[in-house]
Amino acid sequence: MTILLAAVFASGAPAAAETGLHCNQNVCFDVHGKKLNVSGVDGYYSNKNYSIHCGFMILFVNGKQSYQSNELCTVPYGWGPKPMHVNINRNFANGTQICAEIRGTQGHKNLNGHPCITVHS
Repeated sequence: MTILLAAVFASGAPAAAETGLHCNQNVCFDVHGKKLNVSGVDGYYSNKNYSIHCGFMILFVNGKQSYQSNELCTVPYGWGPKPMHVNINRNFANGTQICAEIRGTQGHKNLNGHPCITVHS
């Protein structure tokens, strides 16, 4: 059974950032917003390591750790239906790069994947 978490930018009309689901290895996220505004991020992760039951998402803006979600814990053998979420509601400069990582809270193990998008007008 595969566990699924996701990184999704949530809200509003299509963002000026690259829309659609973006994945790298087991971490995925999507972008929504308007123009250069990104309102939030939801995170998903496909995880075959059932020893990791709780985790959080970290967002990097232009390579700098900038946002962190609250911890999300799983139901047995899978992440719950609710994604990890970070509220942002911020206008970014054209060309800003936003990347996501998901880390398990047991020892803060970095789970494989580091997808990125570029915000543009």
